[in-house]
Amino acid sequence: MTEPLKELSEKEIYQNNEEFRKKIISSAHMFASEGIKALMLLNGGALVALPAFKALSADVSVATLFPAVVCFVVGLTTALITTFLVYASLSTMGNSYRNVSRSWEQKLARKEANDKREIPQDTDAIRQHNASADRLDKLAIYIEVSASLMAVISLVMFIAGSYQGLLAFYSLSIF
Repeated sequence: MTEPLKELSEKEIYQNNEEFRKKIISSAHMFASEGIKALMLLNGGALVALPAFKALSADVSVATLFPAVVCFVVGLTTALITTFLVYASLSTMGNSYRNVSRSWEQKLARKEANDKREIPQDTDAIRQHNASADRLDKLAIYIEVSASLMAVISLVMFIAGSYQGLLAFYSLSIF
């Protein structure tokens, strides 16, 4: 026979949600960090490798490699911008959660004190914390979308730079 599920208090629910939120944020940060590192390595490595390949081939001029170099530099720059945007997004989201935590702490403190009175200032403070958290959540989402767009641009620039590099070394004639 199974035991009935234990009813969780508001405080336990809040603590469980906080632990879950921390794990999710940590995982997302780690994933984003690894992806951004890969973009920087791809674009930076390709940028460093082009002169080495140029030294191997006397037929290739610097002018023919210039479009590839520009693509890799733009890709590296957008990867760096992505790093900044991810940091800004995580900071904004952290501030949002701090505001939500404050409203929960006020609510739980009042409940633990067995204070049944409804004090308008406390209710207004909770509303302000929640409204501020909502604004920060929206801002964080816009920043996350911008970071994702920058990461995609970085990857596209790597692909374009690779193609330009191939064109510089191998004259691909179509028909």
